[in-house]
Amino acid sequence: MGVEHPDLYGGKPTNIPLLVQGQEDVDSLLQGKPPTQRQYEIAVRRAIERVKAGKAMPMFQTREEAAQGEAKRHRMLDIIEQSRRD
Repeated sequence: MGVEHPDLYGGKPTNIPLLVQGQEDVDSLLQGKPPTQRQYEIAVRRAIERVKAGKAMPMFQTREEAAQGEAKRHRMLDIIEQSRRD
């Protein structure tokens, strides 16, 4: 999911995962339902913790680049999932 948060790369568009340690109601996310505000907050908090711990998140200069990066990652995950089925 794309976010712009001041504690993540100074507010630059950043793609972060929703399925994170401590996430609530994971089943709804796996069903493709939009995240709740609480789920969003948990994902952002976890991303901030990871960046502060030295981990990197995909950061972009524009929202458009972030959206393209997110779409590319989803295509790669779809390919991996399909290869596991074959």
